[in-house]
Amino acid sequence: MDQPLTYVLHQLVSLMDTAADRLLKEHFGISYGRFHFLLILSKSPRTTQHGLTTKLGHSDAAISRMANVLQKEHLLTISQDPSHARRNNLVLTAAGTKLVYDAGDMLETTFGDLLQMSRIDLDAYYQMTVKISKALQKY
Repeated sequence: MDQPLTYVLHQLVSLMDTAADRLLKEHFGISYGRFHFLLILSKSPRTTQHGLTTKLGHSDAAISRMANVLQKEHLLTISQDPSHARRNNLVLTAAGTKLVYDAGDMLETTFGDLLQMSRIDLDAYYQMTVKISKALQKY
């Protein structure tokens, strides 16, 4: 190997994030950061604002700012948790759900096509990626 594996993996993720950001802005008018926020929320539909801070690894203040922006864009709603006045529930709107689905589908197709053009077995690559992700969750 010419480069350390950790370097190559980080470079790949960085390039994918940059490409995803460009594609999302061009086709949907949203940054990858905002899309990722909505995507994680879509996978955790009954989460609080604080719960999302844990999943995304950001501060409560950063999540609060992002949630407020996305609410103004009608992509999610923020409501006070009736069982705990200091907690906010976040829920995707229909528009937010559609955006996650449509944008996610576009990214899956684009990156899937790229892997196929590179003659990489999609199923094998997926299985290896899942194994690595599961191993890293232990840290």
